[in-house]
Amino acid sequence: MNKDLLVKGLTATGFAYGVGALAAPGALQRVYGTPETTPELRVMTRMWGTALLTISAATMRARGRDRDALLLAVGLSNLVDAAGSAAAARDGLSPKVAALGAVSSAGVAAVALYARSLD
Repeated sequence: MNKDLLVKGLTATGFAYGVGALAAPGALQRVYGTPETTPELRVMTRMWGTALLTISAATMRARGRDRDALLLAVGLSNLVDAAGSAAAARDGLSPKVAALGAVSSAGVAAVALYARSLD
């Protein structure tokens, strides 16, 4: 597998989610099965989108050790997100929403950590 190609795919996915979160937070929330969107949830989704665009841009531009450090950060933060999403079902989050969040975050973590391992 080509590391550069994998990182481009990962960052393109990050850009797509980031733009979606900024431009249409309610639509993105519905994709994940969130039953109700509120102004508070929309603003938090937009803030997440801004952070996602920033880390995607930094990862896309980075090379060598800097890129590997960013891939590690993306991988580990998404592992934490996956665990947090799964655990949120205990707090009353819909199992469907919890599962979609956990699976998508775990997938991003796996890709980022795998990409980091490539030379």
